[in-house]
Amino acid sequence: MDDKPCPAPAFERHFEAVMAGPMRGLPMLNPSLGVRALGFRPWQEHWLGVLVTPWFMNLMLLPLQP
Repeated sequence: MDDKPCPAPAFERHFEAVMAGPMRGLPMLNPSLGVRALGFRPWQEHWLGVLVTPWFMNLMLLPLQP
């Protein structure tokens, strides 16, 4: 298994910036919710987890190695 760090903190930082910038004020954004990257774990040479933002929730499957 690769020693690459978990991508969850980077996803949270990026999508918090998106929420504060381009998404701010759009009707589909629920301002009472925040950004969370949950449950990211290695799975079959990938990272598997859920990204929750005030405008969507996605199941993410990303390669461990770029």
